[in-house]
Amino acid sequence: MAVAKADVLARWPKLAAVTDDAEWTAAIGDAAVLVPAAVWGTLVDLAMIHLAAHDLFTGHPELLTGQVQSESVGGVSRTYAVAPYSSSQGYERTLAGQAYLRLRATLGLGFSVT
Repeated sequence: MAVAKADVLARWPKLAAVTDDAEWTAAIGDAAVLVPAAVWGTLVDLAMIHLAAHDLFTGHPELLTGQVQSESVGGVSRTYAVAPYSSSQGYERTLAGQAYLRLRATLGLGFSVT
């Protein structure tokens, strides 16, 4: 099956705020190039969905739910460590990217897919 906008939205409904069809076409097209079916097999569509969503989320940072760095309630406060940007192509910056990385790990693939 070819991945369509509706497939991405079914898993990542927050992306409904992205209304430019050209962005959707580019994100899904880029994912198709980066996720070859010969490598991904039956997981190709799911990988494309997560990768396209990651691309759209990074293009629209206002849609990202950020990590909590600190919080306070009354007189109690907490501060959390937030992981810095890493070299894994930024996939960890979005939930969709993290889902892609988890999926990729099930294949035993290394840092990149070519």
